[in-house]
Amino acid sequence: MTVEPLSNLDDVKLVNSGQDCRGWSVVDALGTELGTVSEMLVDKEHERVTTAVLGSGMRLAVSEISLRDGRAVIPTLAV
Repeated sequence: MTVEPLSNLDDVKLVNSGQDCRGWSVVDALGTELGTVSEMLVDKEHERVTTAVLGSGMRLAVSEISLRDGRAVIPTLAV
């Protein structure tokens, strides 16, 4: 699987541009802020965004993210 940052792929456009969550805050289900999405990673073979990368380097599977009111929401993380 070849994964590339979306920002490096000038020839790739999201089907729904409203799902480009780069720059959005990421919160858990309790509202705790976890950071900001700095990049989205694309599986070029399957032409699908797979991962959101936070400024801290934390990676989140996009399948776990819900986009709500300009924020990316994930289930509460167990600590």
